[in-house]
Amino acid sequence: MARATIHLRFNGITETAFLFYKSVFGTDFSAPTLHWEDMGEFHCSPLTEEEKKLVLHIELPITAGCVLSGSDYPEEQGFTITTGDNFSIHLECETREEAEFLFDALSEGGKIELPICRTERVSHYTGHLVDRFGIHWNFTGPMKSNRRTETPNPYKASPRQGQK
Repeated sequence: MARATIHLRFNGITETAFLFYKSVFGTDFSAPTLHWEDMGEFHCSPLTEEEKKLVLHIELPITAGCVLSGSDYPEEQGFTITTGDNFSIHLECETREEAEFLFDALSEGGKIELPICRTERVSHYTGHLVDRFGIHWNFTGPMKSNRRTETPNPYKASPRQGQK
């Protein structure tokens, strides 16, 4: 099953914001901080040297079971950050099939900002959408698959017993 975090989007101040949150909650970062230069050129135009140093992903547990994650979204790459609308629900799915099923379901009637695609330097995928209610969703996870030959998608509802 997918893990959900609250994902905060900033334009160049993610590291500063997360150092502040760390001091408030008294917790430590749960994973190494990734920067844009760590991921390569996977869905945007070439990065400037300044953009390469921006935070791509950072995580901070703030309470039992609740994690804040965050990223810088450079305006020069076409991202628009609006205060008050700069957060999303971030789903880390166990398999690509799970991510594709949830992505397809949530994007129905919404807007796909980035279809699920593989990142260049690591074997992970990413995708972004806004659902029909205006909620932003981010997807990431390993490229591993649970597909065998013709195994049905375990995330799709199956008919009740006796129904066809």
